[in-house]
Amino acid sequence: MFDNLERKKYGQRNLVECAFSIIKRKYGDTLRSRRYYNQLKEIKTRIILHNMLLEKCE
Repeated sequence: MFDNLERKKYGQRNLVECAFSIIKRKYGDTLRSRRYYNQLKEIKTRIILHNMLLEKCE
């Protein structure tokens, strides 16, 4: 039972790591903003843009 749970979690982590990798390749891995709050906004903007482009492709 424990092994099955760990495999599910690993599968989810694998999907998340893949999504982060795709976003970094598309939009770069550096942030231009210096302030923490602005960095968060920049990351959220990239994720929203990525999601919008995925919806457009479907």
